[in-house]
Amino acid sequence: MNRKHYKALTLAEVCMALAIAGILIALAIPAILQTTDDRQFDVKYKQAYSHALQAWLRIFSQNQIMQRNSLTHSQANNDHFNRFRQEFLRIRDCTNDNNNNCWSQAGETLEGGFPTDDAMAFIDNSGVAWSRMCNTGCRGFILIDINAFDGPNRYGTDRFIIVASNDLNFNDQQTPSKLLPIPNVGAVNGQLCPSGNCEYTSLLE
Repeated sequence: MNRKHYKALTLAEVCMALAIAGILIALAIPAILQTTDDRQFDVKYKQAYSHALQAWLRIFSQNQIMQRNSLTHSQANNDHFNRFRQEFLRIRDCTNDNNNNCWSQAGETLEGGFPTDDAMAFIDNSGVAWSRMCNTGCRGFILIDINAFDGPNRYGTDRFIIVASNDLNFNDQQTPSKLLPIPNVGAVNGQLCPSGNCEYTSLLE
């Protein structure tokens, strides 16, 4: 009768294997958590953009959108944002030189800085922050921070840019009927994407 002999692992070998497995798991956890966070950011961005589209459609259908003479037409852009703001249930309004009460002055800047103190902003009841960049001489951008004062406050991750326009050519003279995301920005761009790889459009597809 043949007998097979099996070599048992020593306690030291078992402990070594468990230690290696523990190290590998510890190394993988941050990447897993980051991927989970990114997916949650993507979902919330899609939700915020959907709410923005619905709000804009309502005010446009009620003929509340004035014609804009240029992308930096301050009166039109401010009037549009104010009417847009009123379409949301809000937990905080910042319309009186207090932008930093709605938009975090931490994290990445855009066009060399944060929104000016007088830039209109608000936080809706889902915790999303919305802001203009300034009230005078700025393009008709609407900034979105999907988790307000929580980090990482990085464009293309939890901060995004949309603009009132009829098409992606951002024609200056128009009565904008839509809110569109600006195109993706791949390279580092201090004006639109400080860290690079901002999927402003493709994340919504």
